This record gives sequence, C-alpha cells and structure tokens, in this order.
Amino acid sequence: MTEQLDELRAIKKLLILLLLKNKVGQEEIAKALGVDQFSVSRMVIPRNKPQKKGEQSAEESQDS
Repeated sequence: MTEQLDELRAIKKLLILLLLKNKVGQEEIAKALGVDQFSVSRMVIPRNKPQKKGEQSAEESQDS
C-alpha cells in the first residue's frame, strides 16, 4: 500500500509541474486541489535542498 501511495504522490507532483510549465497559476492549481498556494509550492519545491546557482524556482519560472 505504501508503494502505491508513493507512486500516486509522484504522479501528482509530475502533473502539478506540467501545469506550472504550461503557465497555469498556482492559485488555479490550489483551487482545483482544495488547498492553499503555499501547499502547492511545498508539493513541488523540495525542502532543505538549496537551489543551484542560476536555477529558477517554480514561482520564478512561472513569472517569466
């Protein structure tokens, strides 16, 4: 059961990343999932992992 749950979480993250890449706003994604925007950010941006120099966050790339 844990493997299936981990796989479903991974699929969810990939779908969210795809939506962000296609310029869908975090607000829309959050509304569809029934969560706040902060929760969407936490789903796709790993914690405790510093960004590489020159690498954009999901929010920064969404603005460009």
